[in-house]
Amino acid sequence: MKARLAISVILAMVLLVGVAPLVRAADWTPITPPDSPAARQGPSMVTLPDGRVMLFGGSDTQGAWFNDLHVFTADTWSQVTPTNGPPSARANHNAWVRNDKMYVSGGNGPQGPRHDTWYYDLQSNDWHEVNVSGPRPSARYGHTSTPLPDGRTLIVGGTDATGTVLRDAWYLNADGTYTRMEDTVYPVTNHSAYLSADRDKLLIFGLPYKVMYFDFSSNMWDYVSGGPPLSGRAATATAGNTAFFFGGNDANGNVSDIVYEVNLSAFSWRQRAEHMPYPVADGAAAPLPASQSGQAMSNSLNSPLPLAAASKEKPPILLFGGLSNGIATNATSLFSPEPSARIDYAMAYFPPDNGIIMHGGWGDPDWQPLNEMWKLDASGWSALEAPDSPAFAHHSMTYDSGRGVLVLSGRHFDGTYQVWEYDGNGWVDKGDVPLGPSIDGDVEVAYDANLQRVVLYAAGFDGVSVETWEYDEIDWVQKVPQHQPPAVADGALLQYDGTAQKTMLVAPIGDLWQEHEAQTWLWDGIDWSEVGGTQPPNAGGGGMAYDSARGEMVLITSQMDTWTFDGTGWTQIFPRTSPVPVPSRFFAMAFDPVQQIAAFFSGESVDAEGNYTYPDTTWLWDGTNWSELSAPPAQEGDVNGDGMVDMLDLAAVAAAFNTSPPSNPAADVNNDGMVNIFDLALVSVNFGRRSQ
Repeated sequence: MKARLAISVILAMVLLVGVAPLVRAADWTPITPPDSPAARQGPSMVTLPDGRVMLFGGSDTQGAWFNDLHVFTADTWSQVTPTNGPPSARANHNAWVRNDKMYVSGGNGPQGPRHDTWYYDLQSNDWHEVNVSGPRPSARYGHTSTPLPDGRTLIVGGTDATGTVLRDAWYLNADGTYTRMEDTVYPVTNHSAYLSADRDKLLIFGLPYKVMYFDFSSNMWDYVSGGPPLSGRAATATAGNTAFFFGGNDANGNVSDIVYEVNLSAFSWRQRAEHMPYPVADGAAAPLPASQSGQAMSNSLNSPLPLAAASKEKPPILLFGGLSNGIATNATSLFSPEPSARIDYAMAYFPPDNGIIMHGGWGDPDWQPLNEMWKLDASGWSALEAPDSPAFAHHSMTYDSGRGVLVLSGRHFDGTYQVWEYDGNGWVDKGDVPLGPSIDGDVEVAYDANLQRVVLYAAGFDGVSVETWEYDEIDWVQKVPQHQPPAVADGALLQYDGTAQKTMLVAPIGDLWQEHEAQTWLWDGIDWSEVGGTQPPNAGGGGMAYDSARGEMVLITSQMDTWTFDGTGWTQIFPRTSPVPVPSRFFAMAFDPVQQIAAFFSGESVDAEGNYTYPDTTWLWDGTNWSELSAPPAQEGDVNGDGMVDMLDLAAVAAAFNTSPPSNPAADVNNDGMVNIFDLALVSVNFGRRSQ
């Protein structure tokens, strides 16, 4: 009996996330580097071990065929001139990288399909043809060539000289011989092939609504229904544990501008909310930058190296060329699957979109205010484009459940305090908040479900001026409470507490860049009242969100300490894993009631030497522990086998430290017969990741 994927895989593959017909979003960056290669379709593009991207071959629509080499680095294309003659010109071939060599296989040329294999030596800058002995695949194009961990390369399908779509599959062995394997279930061409995350299966995409796969354990081909509606010619690349498909032909053969994302571990897929800048087929894609350990990807190819080798779970992807509206292009674009690093953004859960919305902030590295919108849901991050989205940083955002809109407020760069609303279709400027002249700091907003109004807290840098306002869409009403909280112009946190049924303010007292204390205040619509008892230190610049699933406010400080408020007082929580690096600040947090997690992104960190870093990681709080979003499963380091690499594993290694043979065999993470610093390092590298 043929081995089949689990039923849960089939169900996961059939799930399609509905999206709005957007044209372009914040994750697309068209770039116009000098010396771009000539317009072409069907080139290959791979990421080299040193982080450069190399392009080879292709053809245009005017009868020109190419066998030139180009590299992309630092936003610039440059042509490479080898010391000897290159392979014959070709398109729709395959390329892959192994060690310091880029291999090229097959393809279509002026005289028809090719069956030769060449490699370009990155060290000696010259081409060499692979000497093949014995039987070999017929000449073909539109096939895939997937490098395997054991040194072989698996070649599948394609189209031969008669136009026949092929079903045969071959191993290219390290000695230059070929071994034919069992034919595929369906003939396939212009498809894409990827190894599953566990390297146990080769997945074939490009058959509409099907995923064909080869099971290495049983040496059998099979398929499941429910794959993406693709019929080939997509530009594809992997980014960490995810494969991306850009454009190509849809199920009806039409050239598409849709982006699909496939999780190679969970076997789930989704159509991303953002579309490409234009429909395109037969383009090329490669991740940028590459892992320094030599992870190499290309269109239609997968890497033979461990997923953990990637320097970032979902690095940016470079796209080049292809056919758009029947014309070959040399357009170069950068696709960012996840948000870039930023600080001082706003974040709130938006039920109409079933996800947490992040807006604006200061963007690394040029520190310009952003107008980007990103959504975080169970599938991960996706960029949204909303008409007239304003550029803001140091602003605040809340969901008005009474009217079903996001309300944003912040100090604009012209000095006014503006209010904007988002209804899921676009942003609308609602005018200014009539704050007093002494207010020149940040403003914080929170929708009070009990009062059915947006509450606004504002302060001045004079350390004295404080104002409280309420907003009902039509009017801003200034409140005159008997008691006033401290005037905090930067770093205050404001959220509605559903348990206390009041709006909560956490006001840091002191310098945000030093150890500081905080005060907690509650607003009941008439007056502010201070909450006594233990207060979370170093709250300024941290994040706070109300956990409606557990009925408590959760706060993460700039020192990455976790606190919860049960409606009456604060309690510090000591999770097994906490976000890193420490300290981190100038981020925001929101709670997703569907996933029942709180999340924050990025922020600013500074070490003891005063060096600043801006991580682009997302951290999730599940009520017990923090975990990093999209971190690949830990391959090692789970010493106690509880499914998480955390402080317990560090403690287990420490307890067995310097023992040989190991007093605890599981603590010998690298299996070298001794528990030592290398085992601690492996646990540290995987810290915070789940192992299953």
